[in-house]
Amino acid sequence: MALKNTFLLLTIFAWQVAHAELLIVKRNPQGAIVALDDNDEKTYNVITLLLQRFQWPMCIISSLPEAEKKELYSPGIPAAEEIFIRKKVQRVNPDFDVLFVPTTIYELFCIRYMLSNFTLTQNPSGASLSQPASSDIAMLESLNLLQKTYLYCQEAGLYNTLQGQVVAAAAKGPLEQVLNSYRPVNQMFVQPDFSQAPAVFSKMLPQSPSLAFYINQQIAKIIFTSYVGTAHKSIDTAAEILQKRALAIAAQEITTALQSINKNKWNLGVDGLHLERELQGTALKESGIVKKMIDLEYSLRNQNKAFILRATGGVKQYVRLADNNDPRSVGLLLDNPLFFQKNQARTMLTPAEMFAYYKSDKLLRYSISFGNSLFAGSILDANACACSYIADSDLVYALSIDKYAYLAAPTKAKSAMNRCDKLFFISPLSTLGSFLGGGEFFHSRGTTVATIKDDTVIGLAISNFVDRAQMLIIERDALRHASLFASYMAKNAVILKIDEKLGTSDKVIQEMHRAASALYQAMTFAKALQSSPNVILKKKAREARERVEKKKTAKVPVSAS
Repeated sequence: MALKNTFLLLTIFAWQVAHAELLIVKRNPQGAIVALDDNDEKTYNVITLLLQRFQWPMCIISSLPEAEKKELYSPGIPAAEEIFIRKKVQRVNPDFDVLFVPTTIYELFCIRYMLSNFTLTQNPSGASLSQPASSDIAMLESLNLLQKTYLYCQEAGLYNTLQGQVVAAAAKGPLEQVLNSYRPVNQMFVQPDFSQAPAVFSKMLPQSPSLAFYINQQIAKIIFTSYVGTAHKSIDTAAEILQKRALAIAAQEITTALQSINKNKWNLGVDGLHLERELQGTALKESGIVKKMIDLEYSLRNQNKAFILRATGGVKQYVRLADNNDPRSVGLLLDNPLFFQKNQARTMLTPAEMFAYYKSDKLLRYSISFGNSLFAGSILDANACACSYIADSDLVYALSIDKYAYLAAPTKAKSAMNRCDKLFFISPLSTLGSFLGGGEFFHSRGTTVATIKDDTVIGLAISNFVDRAQMLIIERDALRHASLFASYMAKNAVILKIDEKLGTSDKVIQEMHRAASALYQAMTFAKALQSSPNVILKKKAREARERVEKKKTAKVPVSAS
């Protein structure tokens, strides 16, 4: 029990699935690229249907033709998603366009609006929002749309509902039904239905507000007015200037956020990042996570890939694996969907020892938590937000995600998609849906296997999770799954922060490759043993006995009652 509690502590270190945001902008009568105005909301809401269908990761819900998948998601095509969605947008209105902005910057703007003139001490306390004190109503009505929507999500239990729907859909299958559970949350931020909302929200919110439009409009106004300029007629020129000024924009937004945090004493996931450490004077620090995130987002834009961010910590938590042939060749297993119940005094395991754990059912399965961006969950669920742990983590790294491979149809598997060899479940929520998210399923997760006898899934705070959809618990040999996961990490990891106790980035990557090799040896050993003649004969004999018992049971007469 103590061992499992130790593992449960590991769940606080969060993964994040990052993607870029596309701002919708337009050309004014003079042909210059500018922010949308209030008259554009209806057109914008039509366009968001396109974004929900085609933009990563919301597109995971969609069932797209193969030709569109290749055009949208094939790696190595710079800005492929922008180009594709731009064509779709301009069929709705030829004056509209799309502008790439790193999700990290988009969320920093959201933090600005979330913290603006709004303190936790002003929140209605004690009574439900549906019955606020009269003194609270004026404060509620003075909030901006993001703050009001945050309070609504909290009061209405939006993400508790999502969690219940996901659990029910996973129990029934197939995976498509699980994905469909996310549609209403994405839609909530475009054209929400408040018809069943507590009465107070009719005072707080317009009849058909679009939070997505509001944030899109406000961010674009600041970007064009303060950084890019309002006279550019080329979207490419605007995008180039934005990229050059991106770090200055982020630094300014962090400065603004810090003023609100220090003044109002917010207790958010943002606090865990220690934003003040991201600055050097008035600029972003070269070694800071925010700068590296923005640089990485622009780099992967050119590769047409997404990436996963992981903050993890505690050298004692890591398993070290030694090669059978060369015990000095030690690999570092940073994260894996399986845990080995190793003796804490041991510093390493060999493939043979790993196989012994596997054979005696001493492996524990683990669903590693993900999210959808650096600041996802930082408002409603700070404990599931990666930025809460980055400052104090030994290691922060990213894994690149091939979007086409994730969505590709499998060759043999029962799952509806490849999901990068069924290693991940990526939550298909919009940036806003993730930013205001909470609970077990607003963020994404790594998969584990059904072949382990213990029903517990470490990292998942839901007991007896039934997963016929193979959302998180897939059909695969345990050691093979562990080996595939370790290999994927070794090939796709980018180290963003590392403690000197672990060595250099290059050394850690090399050790990740060695760990993957050691797991492959254990898997090969298991596979060879399972396919030996004695094992096959024993299996056939057991199956024959089961058939005989089944026939005997079928012949037993049922007594009349």
